[in-house]
Parts: sequence; C-alpha cells; structure tokens
Amino acid sequence: MTAISVRDLTPAEGASIEDVLRRLREHYSVWSEFATGFEHDLMAFAYYEGCSDRDDCCRAILAEAAPFALGRELVARHGFRWVMIGSGAGWRYGVEHPALDRPIDLLSLEDGSWNVEEFDQPASPGRTTLDSLETISGRVGTKLPDA
Repeated sequence: MTAISVRDLTPAEGASIEDVLRRLREHYSVWSEFATGFEHDLMAFAYYEGCSDRDDCCRAILAEAAPFALGRELVARHGFRWVMIGSGAGWRYGVEHPALDRPIDLLSLEDGSWNVEEFDQPASPGRTTLDSLETISGRVGTKLPDA
C-alpha cells in the first residue's frame, strides 16, 4: 500500500473552509435556524426544498459547500479531524478518524464511493457528497441523530 501524505490545515486553509460555509449560510439566510455548525442540515433542507433545481447559482454554492459541510459535520459530531491529503503536487481537503485506515478525500466523494444510497436519477451537484454521511458514520461506529 502506498503511503499517504497527511498534514494539518494551515490557518489560511481553515479560513477558506469558513468562507465557503459563510457564503452558503448567506445564500440561504432565510433559514436562519441553521446556524454556524449546522451547514450539513442546511444543505439537506435546501435539497429537500428543491433549491438545487432552481438555478445555476444554487447548484454552484451547494456543490462547492458540500465537502466542507460534510467535513464540519464529521469533525463536530463524529470524532474526525480536518487534514490536508497530499495529491500529486498539491493538497486536498480531507478528514481522518482513528477507526479508518486512511483519510477521506472530501473532494472526491461525488464518485459515490462512500455512499451506498442509489439515486434513481442523477443526483444534484454535491448531493452524493452530502449523502455520504450515513455510510461514513456507520463505518466508524457513530450514530446519526434521529430524524
């Protein structure tokens, strides 16, 4: 198995995550009950409301924010920590957990590799990433809140 290069986030990388999530909250400010730290729930509600089908602006912010909303949820409520994963000549955002043998590249989740849910039509941008929470939490043995 190839060794994976992992490091902590820099302050600038952490700020970049916060900026994307801030723009998500501002875009959907009408739903103010979804405060900082609950962006995963905000995105799930936006998809439920059909926002990803409305216009390019909604699709773009949901697709951009999905990896970071999922990451924040995993870090805040499931025992993960933020990391950067070496990829070629660059670094990609990820999370790691002691129960997993390798970190999760958050920017690669759209391929469905962590999501066992099957969509009967192509998922909206970011939806597959967001919906990976159940499978990932199940693999590390954490529980999701009751709906």
